[in-house]
Amino acid sequence: MDLRSKELTPEQIRQVEEFIIQGKLAYQPFIFTETLETGAGQKFHDGETKGGRVYWKDAPENLPKPIKEVLTDDPEHFRECNETIRFIYRHFIDSIVENLGGDISDLSFAEVGCNTGYFLHALALRGAAKCVGLDYTRNEEVFKWFNRVLNTNSEFRFAEWNPLEHRVLYGKMPEVEVTLTVAVMCHLADPLYHLAYLCDHSAKAIFIYTPVNKDTGLSISYGNPAKYPNALSWPLGFDNEVRPSVALLRMGLQEAGFDDIREIKCPDGLSPRWKEWYSKQIGLFALRTRDVKTALGGGRRERGMNLASTWTTTPKRPGIPEEKRMLIEEGYKGFNIISCNGRFYGLAQSQGSLDLSKVGNEGYRCVVGESVDEVKQLIGRRSK
Repeated sequence: MDLRSKELTPEQIRQVEEFIIQGKLAYQPFIFTETLETGAGQKFHDGETKGGRVYWKDAPENLPKPIKEVLTDDPEHFRECNETIRFIYRHFIDSIVENLGGDISDLSFAEVGCNTGYFLHALALRGAAKCVGLDYTRNEEVFKWFNRVLNTNSEFRFAEWNPLEHRVLYGKMPEVEVTLTVAVMCHLADPLYHLAYLCDHSAKAIFIYTPVNKDTGLSISYGNPAKYPNALSWPLGFDNEVRPSVALLRMGLQEAGFDDIREIKCPDGLSPRWKEWYSKQIGLFALRTRDVKTALGGGRRERGMNLASTWTTTPKRPGIPEEKRMLIEEGYKGFNIISCNGRFYGLAQSQGSLDLSKVGNEGYRCVVGESVDEVKQLIGRRSK
C-alpha cells in the first residue's frame, strides 16, 4: 500500500518511526515516504534468513540492535521485491471482491493474525461494511493511525490463537460474512482446527492463503520445533514450517459446508523466481453452500455414551454451558482479570474467587466486558 499521496505530517511520520522501533511495523509492504518503507518482500525473495524488512534512509544511529538487523542494505532490490508483494496482494484483494460479486458494502470481514491490518485496510477502502482484525501483537494504536490516515474504521482486537483449546483467547472472535487467513496456518500446530474455527465464524465465504506440502493425499507436514527464540512449548512450537496438503484443505472446507472452492491462480507478469515462490503456497476462496457447524461450533455428531456410573464430578446440566476459566492478569489496579465462557470479568481481589451468580449484584465489585481492554477501561472508571 502506497501512502505517499496522503502527504503525511511530520507527527504522523514520527509515529510510524516509533511503531518500527517498537517492532510493530516491518512485515507488511507499506510505502510511507520516499525514504521510509516496510515489507518482507526481500526476505521472501532471497530466503528466510536473508533480506531486510525496513528501508529507513536516515535511520538514527542509536536504534535498538533488533531493529538495526532488519534494515535493508540494498534499497533498490528491497523496493522491487515489495512492489511485487503489493502486486500479489492486490491480486488477492481483487479476487476476493470479484468472487463476492463486486459490491462488499454490506459485508463484514475478520482476520485472525492480521498483523498491522494490510488486507483489512484495503477491504475497508473498497467499501467493506466492517473489518475486524485479531492478533497477539498490541496493534491498537497502529490501527488507529491507519484509520485516521485512510479515513476508515477498521477494528483491532487483541487476541491469541490457543492451539490447546482450538480457539482465540482474550479477544472475542466475531461472527462475520467473510474470514481471512493469510500465512497463519503455517505457524500453528493445529491448522485443521484453525480452519474449522474460521469456517464456523463465516456466514458467506473464507479466503485462505498458506504454504502447502506436495502430498496429493490428506496430510500435514511439520518442520523442526522451537527454531525461534519465542517458540511455544512442545508440542506446539513448530514455528513457520507447518504445511497442510491442498487435498486436506479442500476436504476441510467441504466438511465445514464450503463446497464452492475456487483457486486463486498466480497472477500474470511474475518473474520465474516469484512464480517458484508462489507455487509453494495455495490461495483458495470458498463460498458457503451448506449450513454446517464443525465439532468446534457444536457439530452434528456426539458420541451417545452412558458415563453416569463413572462420573467423578458433577455432570454438566442440560442448557448450562461448561465453564472455561482462565486468569488473564492478576492485580490490575486491585482487580483480577478473568476470562470465562468467552467473556471477560474484572473482579476486585477482595471478593475472592469469581461467583457468576453474584455478578451485577449491588456491592459485588465486578465488571464485565467483551475484551480485556474494555474491562480495563471499566476498572479505570471505578478507580477514579
